[in-house]
Order: sequence, then C-alpha cells, then structure tokens
Amino acid sequence: MKKDKLINFITFLKGNDKKEKYSLDIAEYKLGGSKAEIQTTIDFLNEIGVIQMKQKVITYIGNNEKYQIIDDADLNIIVNHLIQSENIFNDELIDYVLNFNDKDGVFSYTPDIDNNFKYRHIRNFLSSIKLIYLNDNKEYCLTKSFQISIHSSRKKFTLDDLHRIQKRNEQIGREAELVVLDYENNKIREMSLDDKYARYVADDLSLGYDIISYTKTNENIIQQIFIEVKTMSIGKGFYWSKNEIITSERLGEAYYLYLLPHDENEYYINDMEIIINPYHKVFHNKEAWDPEPESYYFKKKFK
Repeated sequence: MKKDKLINFITFLKGNDKKEKYSLDIAEYKLGGSKAEIQTTIDFLNEIGVIQMKQKVITYIGNNEKYQIIDDADLNIIVNHLIQSENIFNDELIDYVLNFNDKDGVFSYTPDIDNNFKYRHIRNFLSSIKLIYLNDNKEYCLTKSFQISIHSSRKKFTLDDLHRIQKRNEQIGREAELVVLDYENNKIREMSLDDKYARYVADDLSLGYDIISYTKTNENIIQQIFIEVKTMSIGKGFYWSKNEIITSERLGEAYYLYLLPHDENEYYINDMEIIINPYHKVFHNKEAWDPEPESYYFKKKFK
C-alpha cells in the first residue's frame, strides 16, 4: 500500500461531515494493496481513534486535529501516539521493535521464516509509510525518524513489556472462554437439560480443551462435547498447540473448535464459527486452511 493511498483514504473519510459509515469493501477499494496490508492499516487507524471499526463497518471519528493525517510530519505524530498509548496494536509494535539491534547507529533486524510471517502485518504497515526499509543486505532497518520517534517517546522496551503483552493476550483468551461458557449454559437451558451445565476446565492445560458441555444429536441423544475456544481478529488466524491437535484427533466428532471474533474489548458471539472435528476439517484441510509453523523442536540423533 502506498502512503498517498492512505492519505487519500483518510481525506475521503474526513471530507464528509455527517460521520457516514462505510463498508470494508470501500476501504479495500480506496486503499488498494494486499488484504494483509489493508487490514493492518484499518486496525491501526481504529486503535488510535481515527476511525471506528465494528463488524466490518467503518466510521470516521478523528475530528481532533491531532489525528488529521496530511503529510509525513503528521504521520510521525500518529506513530508517536501509537508508541506511547496503551492499545492492542501497541503490543504488536513493541514485540516487533524488540527484535532490532543497534549496528553502528542503525537498528536492523533479519527475521527467520517463522518471524517473517508472524510480523508481516506490522512490517507491511511500517514499510508502507516508510518507517522501516530493506537494505542491500536484506535486513530490515528503522529509519532515523522512526528511531527518533521511539527515543522521544521515552518508552523502554524491556521484559516487562513482553510480560504485559503476554498478560494481555491471556486476559483476552480468558474473557473469550467465559463468553463461550455463558453461551453454552444458555444453550443447555434452552434444551431443557436441567441436570446438565457447561464446565470451565481451561486451567488444566494438559486436557487440550477449555470447556466441557453438552449438545443434542439429530436423534435427540444427549452428547458430551469438548470445546476449545480461540479468539480471532478480522483477517487473522489462531494458534493451535500440539497437545490440542492431538486431543482433537483422539476425540474426533466430540471435539469442537469455537472461533470467536473480537474487536478491542468486544466479542461477537453471533458471528462465532463452530467447527466440529477440526482435526479433519482444519488440520487436514489444506484447501481451506493455511498452517504456518511457529517454532520447531529439535532432538539430536545418537547413532
């Protein structure tokens, strides 16, 4: 995505005084570029208060002069705000910048294959507004202006930042699990299963699922099911552990994967996708799902 596309998109939105709402399709048309770049940009503008994004509907709300994106200087002001404020996008930025090391006054980073995929959204956005660049050695480097922005924010990227990111992700996961737990107990009450209730078991990581619940088959038989809950931002995927995958294979049709969309602190239960037997429908379905290895475990062979 080109920088002028971003500026033209904001100019288009703020040129209307009535706070009109626009679909995600209009944003994609106006911004251009890949879906990954577009979604990252929209997430960014949503986080810093330029737009409001709810269920694929965009409303421009950036009436404060602080958010009037016009030129490079204004873009840097926005980035400064992103660095200093507490928001979801801020965590991803910190996580990414922590990988850069100082080499003769230039902060550079050469990602491996896994991290190149992991950070593709934030990398694409920072690259599109020319805050990072690729040098002749195929290293990603922070521009001088971006280094100054980070330094002037007086924010230290430490292990505390990493712990904060981890804690936030855990909080989002726990909240999503409780939303689904409430959803399941409401469902059980509607089925008039007075002696049944959904149980929260996510604290036992060895199980490979978060909730034990019940459903009725087409033959009206009560069946116990085992639910793994995953939160998903629009346009992004989810992490599935080896233990969870093995458990899904073992339980087969009794294992349910609940993919719960979320936006900031909201969880859209009505848009939740429920996948029965995800070992077959996700893990072994390369046509619909694209798995990416996040890490590898190596064990030395002894002859």
